Amino acid sequence: MTSIYDGISRDNPNVDLTIYASRWVGDNGDPVDEVPDRFQARYMYIDEHWGTETICSETIAEGGVLNFSYKCFDNLGFSEEERRALIAHQHENFEPVQSEEELAEILSHSATLKP
Repeated sequence: MTSIYDGISRDNPNVDLTIYASRWVGDNGDPVDEVPDRFQARYMYIDEHWGTETICSETIAEGGVLNFSYKCFDNLGFSEEERRALIAHQHENFEPVQSEEELAEILSHSATLKP
């Protein structure tokens, strides 16, 4: 399997416009609408340049979200609040969120910090 980041280089500033996460896949590799834990599930990505759709070799828990575009977050069903929390957590802790439960805890903690 291939990672969404394979072949990406700083020489291609438009990569986020052509390679993006598209949908979740189940254990058998078939597309599914929902998964039990978005951080432990595999997802597909589209490479518009090559016209391919491939299963990513890393889960979000393994590879994180720092290279995700808005389109990736949207296609995989993350809200704007979740997107911001995931990026902030990964920047601050140098590791991706590992589970839906961890994200819920982060969101509940951030809610208590709001005025």
